[in-house]
Amino acid sequence: MLERMGVLDELRALGTGGSPMTFVDRRGHQPLHLPADFAGGDVEVPRGEIAQVLYQRSLSRTAYIFGDSITAL
Repeated sequence: MLERMGVLDELRALGTGGSPMTFVDRRGHQPLHLPADFAGGDVEVPRGEIAQVLYQRSLSRTAYIFGDSITAL
């Protein structure tokens, strides 16, 4: 989907590379460790950076309204 949207390469460039994860039980044993490349999946990008990419890409054809809210329907 990201490739069809034309943002995959840009998001890959912003990728964090994932973060390693270590699981620790109550006794302090580490039964599982996942390296960064496995834990991060194909692309891991901070939410704010994804939002910025999608916002910039859609700005020419989208009207954004910030600081407004719905008070009744």
